[in-house]
Amino acid sequence: MRSGRLQSAEKTGCSAIRQEVQNAARLCIPSYLQHRLMAWMLKNISRSCSDSLPERSLCLGRSKKMTISREDARLFFELFLPLLDFTNKRFNTVQCDYTFTERFEKSKGIDIKNALRVANTLWTNDHLIDEYLKQADLNDECRELISGWKRHIAGDFILERHLKKGSVFISTDNRKVYLVNGLFSSWEEMFQYRKPPVMLTATLLPWKDVIISDGLVSITNINFGKTYSSDFKEIYLNAKRSGIIIKSL
Repeated sequence: MRSGRLQSAEKTGCSAIRQEVQNAARLCIPSYLQHRLMAWMLKNISRSCSDSLPERSLCLGRSKKMTISREDARLFFELFLPLLDFTNKRFNTVQCDYTFTERFEKSKGIDIKNALRVANTLWTNDHLIDEYLKQADLNDECRELISGWKRHIAGDFILERHLKKGSVFISTDNRKVYLVNGLFSSWEEMFQYRKPPVMLTATLLPWKDVIISDGLVSITNINFGKTYSSDFKEIYLNAKRSGIIIKSL
């Protein structure tokens, strides 16, 4: 028979899992991946329930080091989504009766297709960032964070492997190697169903002293054979040996 303490821990864990799934929705993770994320966390909760359920059971092992803090992840969306709303208002990219900011605040998730279209408009017209900042009521720190996004890098990348402090992205344009952090969840958690290398389209952004993405990522359904996988591995190892892995923008 389960002890009251274990039942309490499991109850706490389930509540936290629901919050994690809501966070996944905010990240525009498709619903079927949200279910996979929930199943993964449920499987691992029992390992931490002998005495109590520490927070680490939701981001097991090294994954917590592969993301920015929860406070920073939320701050990112609180800064990014109003910028998307400003862009959509300026260009009327998509027709909708809500703002991205409203949906985020109400935990309703974000329409990934609409958000991608507006984000593409933003990143191809990044002068909008300066226009937005002229009228935005923000403190200096937030202004600096948003202004830094003019250094974004958009394109196709190979997600080559996961490390303790982030995941390795290789640009298909110039073979530059980036170390990228996750937002609410690590890349390893989000892509646990698919072993690297994975080709994806993403926009990398500076965030304080690390690199993140704008959370709007699309995957190319390509399965790489041993030859390509070995080539990607060698690109990463060469960058590591040369000390040229890019960790900030």
